Amino acid sequence: MAWWEQRVFRNTYTHRGRLVEVKGWSVKIQHQGERRTLSLSSHRRSDAAREAAALYRRIISGGWAAVAAGPAGQKMKSSGAEEPVDGGSEKLDARYWENRLVQRRYPVRPAGVPDEWSIHIEHDGISNYFPLGTADTKAAAAKALAIHNLVVRQGWEAAYAQFPREVTVALHWVTNPVTWTYATFHTETAGRPSPPARAEQGILRIALVEPDGSIRRALRHWIDAHAGVRCVAAYATPEEVFQQGVPGRKELWLVNRTLPGMAGSECLDQMRRSASALCGLIYSIYEDSNQLFLATPGGAFAYLLKRTPAERLLEPVLGGGPFPVSAREVLSRVRQYYVPCLDFAPADEHTRVLENITPRECEILELLSKGYLDKEIAARLDISTWTVRGHLKNIFEKLNVHTRTEAVVKFLHK
Repeated sequence: MAWWEQRVFRNTYTHRGRLVEVKGWSVKIQHQGERRTLSLSSHRRSDAAREAAALYRRIISGGWAAVAAGPAGQKMKSSGAEEPVDGGSEKLDARYWENRLVQRRYPVRPAGVPDEWSIHIEHDGISNYFPLGTADTKAAAAKALAIHNLVVRQGWEAAYAQFPREVTVALHWVTNPVTWTYATFHTETAGRPSPPARAEQGILRIALVEPDGSIRRALRHWIDAHAGVRCVAAYATPEEVFQQGVPGRKELWLVNRTLPGMAGSECLDQMRRSASALCGLIYSIYEDSNQLFLATPGGAFAYLLKRTPAERLLEPVLGGGPFPVSAREVLSRVRQYYVPCLDFAPADEHTRVLENITPRECEILELLSKGYLDKEIAARLDISTWTVRGHLKNIFEKLNVHTRTEAVVKFLHK
């Protein structure tokens, strides 16, 4: 249920310039090319997560027709024991995974390093991209099979502990206008210990609150990759923070939007009651950047989402002088950072090409990026296989490519 706990959320709206959060939980579910936001009846996050998982299984088995229109129809009744999940006998063959290998555009690899294969694995309503560490098709398919089997037999947490996965992190600098930087990187398994915090002067000291150990290790690594920045503390839960009395000497706190038992914003509010001058920032984690775009809050008058390399994710706050800085100074630096983004440059050739891609072709490219075959794309979009192939022909011509892999890589470069 941990994955669903990170996916349930409280909707927000803007009233008189203030962002207001509603009391009820909701979840976004995508099926057959359609994405809907569904209201949940449970009041506790853990119960809402179980409700969302049951709702997802109902939609997968019976389609959208299984969910009656309107909030009342979206509330699920308990059906006792959870339905068994079958991994699918065809998924126990490495050849199944060989046909579904994909190449991901991000993270960017160093020059001279060959592109590795990745695999998109779905199970029990949860999905992730896993880098496979090799460009060899047979070896990549064998590793994909091993990851899938581990997920089915021992669960997602066991897979996260043994294999890195792709995640996208977005830092929420400003709420309205929505002003975020985001980066894509691979998580780190428990093999490499975190470096000890160093006592240095004139640096930006970061404290991190992140419940997922593999993401926490990767975030620490990329925070420390910034010049003049150090992650001096990392906590798994709000309880760990409060047990230590919200220690000082941290210029900026980074807090996951979804924490065990409470929202990240609530955690920050409690921390500020202990230290009024505390400067904190919410961030969120996504399977890929497409989810990020769909999850941005409504009601803002402008959206500025800027992709950065992982080692430059904190760029908006680094310019403008030494540390420590106040929350007001952080906001001023962020505004200055985004000023160049408002100077609209002419679109380059790559951008102009992608602008010619139709919404249906975008849906097909997104499913291709997850390793779906023609017949699977047809089933998801409720169209014929011949129609899918016709769209693929048009996509190849528009992108000037000859293979599915080339089309996906060019699409993900958007």
